[in-house]
Amino acid sequence: MKTYMSNTMVVFNQIKDCLHAQVLPIGESRVGTLYFIDLQPEANWSHPCIYLFSEQNGENDYVCYRDFPPTEKVMSNMREVENR
Repeated sequence: MKTYMSNTMVVFNQIKDCLHAQVLPIGESRVGTLYFIDLQPEANWSHPCIYLFSEQNGENDYVCYRDFPPTEKVMSNMREVENR
């Protein structure tokens, strides 16, 4: 398992997977930190992965289960973090 965290705040409804599908289909422009968890980093895509959105104000977290990683543009704004 590998976990990645956004380097800057992101607008949740603008995050898309590598197939350009919107990951979190909400209407409002909520802002916060994106965590992407690759559950099988040694495998080719597609396979289960998790997107965790944590609002900047700390009010809400959103979890989305998908089968594809974010776009390269999104991944370029992320860094790998240590799994605990």
